[in-house]
Amino acid sequence: MTISAVSQHLRKLKDRKLIKTEREAQTIFYSLTKEYEKMLEPFFKVLDDNKILETILESIPDNLKHKYKKMCPL
Repeated sequence: MTISAVSQHLRKLKDRKLIKTEREAQTIFYSLTKEYEKMLEPFFKVLDDNKILETILESIPDNLKHKYKKMCPL
């Protein structure tokens, strides 16, 4: 997926109030709004119970893990 396509998808999610943004210098962090976080909580529980997020995190290069852990602490 191109950067342009990702950007367009993020814009659509933000316009529909599914995600919110937080900026730190030149970095923008995206997260679910509270409403959608609550709605998706059962789904995230399944991921957590099955250690799916940990498996994904293991595939991320070490120099990038700190960014993902901030967005999705385990």
